[in-house]
Amino acid sequence: MQKTTSKHTKNYIKYVGVELEGYWHDGHDDLKHDGSVHFEDVYNEECDGNCRDHCECYSFCECSDCQACEICDNITNECKCDECLICSDCGYHFESCRCTIESICKKETCTDNDVCDNCMENFQELQNLDYSCDDSCNSYNNCEMNCSCSCECECECDNSVVGEVSSHKLKINEVEKWILNNYPNEVNSSTGLHIHLSFKNDKQDYSVIATEEFYEHFINELKIWCDERKINQNSRFRKRLNGVEYAKRLFLAEEQINGNNERYTQINYCYHKFGTTEIRVGNMFNDKTISVEYVQRVIRIFNEYLSRVKPIVYRLDEVFECSNNKKFDLKLRIKQQKDGLMVYAKSAQFENNFKHYNSFTRCINSDALLELDELNDGVKPNISFLRLKGLQHGSKLFIKGLYTKNMVYNYLDRLHDTLTYDVSILDNDLVEFKE
Repeated sequence: MQKTTSKHTKNYIKYVGVELEGYWHDGHDDLKHDGSVHFEDVYNEECDGNCRDHCECYSFCECSDCQACEICDNITNECKCDECLICSDCGYHFESCRCTIESICKKETCTDNDVCDNCMENFQELQNLDYSCDDSCNSYNNCEMNCSCSCECECECDNSVVGEVSSHKLKINEVEKWILNNYPNEVNSSTGLHIHLSFKNDKQDYSVIATEEFYEHFINELKIWCDERKINQNSRFRKRLNGVEYAKRLFLAEEQINGNNERYTQINYCYHKFGTTEIRVGNMFNDKTISVEYVQRVIRIFNEYLSRVKPIVYRLDEVFECSNNKKFDLKLRIKQQKDGLMVYAKSAQFENNFKHYNSFTRCINSDALLELDELNDGVKPNISFLRLKGLQHGSKLFIKGLYTKNMVYNYLDRLHDTLTYDVSILDNDLVEFKE
């Protein structure tokens, strides 16, 4: 057996899920019907779902759509309660933040235990905050069985011998034993081996592997494994590497992350539904030990890539000329973090020269990079950072969600056009700055 990771490679995988398809002669307690699995001369009654009508899967639902805030009853992704506002750096409530407040006023009386008002205000302006019902212990399960989660109840239909068996959440060191203990008696060209991976750094790690560069690297690494393992050139696995009906040779990360229903790709970026990446390129090998090696190699490819390739820090340094010929410089640094996108903005000229701008002010509370622009029948970029305090010293804006490289580049392109042509700066004497 091959080792999952090399001696010096850090493990970035939080959980592994394995789906085995095949024919179990005596059935299996966790077997579910799968319409893509076919065996000649094997009768298998198709389950219509009625056997799960009285299940209580809602009690165990963990999807983000069904987790609500106890304070406001909104889903946790939409909560804006002060009780749930935490410091993203230390994880404590923002009023009890334990981050070090560095004194800049040079007063002897200004110490960690007695910070002056000026230092405290500067610290609060730069404080990295986020709403988190979970970290504030204010979340509860509000599932009503109308979400996208799959029912996990056991099927009670008779004659279920062909289909799919899915694992529970596995640690890496549990994968081999589970596969060997649950492998079907027979497999064929219709049976796939699917792997779900979640990541310790969640969206941060996900953004690294949701790129076309990683996708091509992943397929090439599997071809290398085929050569090392001497997998037959006409084998089922080699054919799947070139793309088949249920594992197409397509990269659709942005579409899938945004909820596109196309999931039959070699890598399905199904974060919106399961919080995982699904690897569908694999098939069930006749020798179950090779299937174990395949799963271990997939994990190794992901871990080695995440150890070597770090999240991109997107940079924008530009001087913009507005409609009244006034100019301002802008420095942006954007990076995907575990829970969302951090935007650092700095512009001395904007805050000194302009009191207010009247375009796209509806973005001020937006939790998205781009949102619908109903007035202009399109989309507009989030430019809320222009209204942050302390912009001349640099301010931070946290935007929830997972954003791929292409999504951020699209945002920067639209941002450039917006700030160059569409932002209207009003006369300082006529308009007062509104918080």
